[in-house]
Amino acid sequence: MGIVQKQSITGSVYTYLGAGLGFVVSGLLFPKFLTTAEIGLINVLVAYAVLFAQFSNLGVHNITTRLFPMFRDNQSGHHGFFGLAMIINLMGIGLGLLLFWAMRSYLIDTAEADKELLQEYIHILPLLFIAVAFFLVFDDYNKVLYNSTRGIFLKEFFIRVVILLSIVGYIFELFSFKLFMYGYLAAYVLPALLFFYYLKREKSIFWKLEPRFISPEFRKELISVGFYGIFSSLSATVVVNIDRIMIKDMMDLDAAGVYSTAFFFGILVALPSRAVLKTISIYIAESWKENNLSKIHFIYQKASVNQSLIGLLLMIGLWANIDNILLILGDDFAAGYWVILLIGFTYFIEMVSGGANVILNNSKSYRLVSVLLIIMILLLVVGNWWLIPRMGIVGAAVSSLIARSTYNLSAVGIVWFKYRLTPFNFRYTFILISGLICLAIDWFLPAFSSHWIDIPVRSILIGVAFVGLNYLFRSSEELNTLFNQFLHRVRRGLKN
Repeated sequence: MGIVQKQSITGSVYTYLGAGLGFVVSGLLFPKFLTTAEIGLINVLVAYAVLFAQFSNLGVHNITTRLFPMFRDNQSGHHGFFGLAMIINLMGIGLGLLLFWAMRSYLIDTAEADKELLQEYIHILPLLFIAVAFFLVFDDYNKVLYNSTRGIFLKEFFIRVVILLSIVGYIFELFSFKLFMYGYLAAYVLPALLFFYYLKREKSIFWKLEPRFISPEFRKELISVGFYGIFSSLSATVVVNIDRIMIKDMMDLDAAGVYSTAFFFGILVALPSRAVLKTISIYIAESWKENNLSKIHFIYQKASVNQSLIGLLLMIGLWANIDNILLILGDDFAAGYWVILLIGFTYFIEMVSGGANVILNNSKSYRLVSVLLIIMILLLVVGNWWLIPRMGIVGAAVSSLIARSTYNLSAVGIVWFKYRLTPFNFRYTFILISGLICLAIDWFLPAFSSHWIDIPVRSILIGVAFVGLNYLFRSSEELNTLFNQFLHRVRRGLKN
C-alpha cells in the first residue's frame, strides 16, 4: 500500500490545488464576468466533447485497465500495446467526426433560444473532442505504467491554469470572448501534447505491433472486453454529462450555466476519490490477475474508509457553507441551492461504495457493469424527462441522485454476493458519530456579518473537530499515521 498511498496523496494534492483554481474560475470569475448563457455554452461543448471522445475510444480504456498486465514486458515494448491502442483510437476518432457532421444541425437546432451563440462556436467541438480522445488514451497507458499522478496533474491542475490565464486575459480586455474560447480549447489540447512528449521522452512509446503475440483466444477476449468497454465508458460519461445537455434542450443555455456552476460545487465532495480510484484500479487489476481476493478486500476497505472520511467532511462543509456559497455566486444562481446539496450527497454515496465498480469492472463479472450502467442511464434519462419540466434544474439533480445511488449501491451488493467482499466495518460508526457532532457544532455557531469571515472560521472549526475526533477514534490508520508524522515534525521543529 506504500505506492498506493504515496500516489494517492500526491494525486490528491494536485486535485485540491486544481479544485482551488476551479473555485476561483468556476465559482468566482465565470459567474461575475460571463453570462449564464456563456457558462452554459462552455459546459455544453465540453459535455458533447467528452461524449464523442468516449465513443471514439472504442473500449481502449477497458482493454488497457483489464488486459495490459497480459502485455506487460518492457523488453518487447509491451508487445506493441501502445501502437494497437492508437490504431483503435484513430479509427474511433474517424467515426466520431462522421457522427459529429451527421449531428451538427441537430445539436444547433435543439438550442432554440441560444441558436446563434451555439452556431458561432460549434466548430470548436470536434477539435475539443479529438484533444480529449488522445488525452484519455495517453492517461490510461501512463497509469498502467504505474504513474497515475501525471494525468491527475494535467487534468485537474494544468488545464485549470490555462483556463484561468484565458479568463484573466478576457477580464482585462486583452482579447475578445472568441479568443477566450480558443484559449479554453488550448487548455485541452496542450495536456494531450505534453502527455505525448513525456511518454516519448521516457521511451515508453512503442509503435511496432506484434500480431503473433495475440492468439485467436486472446483476440476474442480483447474484442469482448473492448466491446463491453464501449458501453461501460460511454455510459459512465453519459451519466455525468447528459443532464447539462437535456437541460439545454428542455430549457436553455442559461439554465445549463446555472446547473453547471452548482454542479461544480457539489462534485467537490468527490475530489479525493479521483486520485484514489485511479491509483487502486491498477493494483486491483493486478490482484485479479493473481486471484488475490484478500489483497483486493484490503484495498477495498482502506479506500472506502478513507474516502468516506474525507467525503463526509467535505459534505458537512458544503452543508455548513451553502448560504455563503450562494452569496458569492449572486442572485442569478439562487436556483442552484438544492442542486449543490443533492449532487454533493450523490457523490458522497459514491465514495462510501469504496470503488465497488472498479472491483467489478476488473473481475470476470465485468459485463454486469454494462448492465448496471444501462439501468442507470435509463433511470437518469427518464428521470430528467419527467422531473426537469416539473422541478427545473433541481429535477436533474434529483434524477442524478436516484440513478447514481442505484448504480453504486447495486455494485456494492453484487461484489458482496459474488465475492463476499464488503467495504464496511466497525470504523464507520466512529466516522458517523464524528459527522453528527460536527453538524451540531455548525448548528450552534453564530453567523458572522461577512461571509468571507464566516467561511474560513466555520470551515476551520468543523475541520479541526472532525479530524481530531476521528484521530481519537482511530477511524483510519492512514489518518493517524499522517497526523503522528505531522506532530513528530512539529516537535522536532520546536526543539531545533
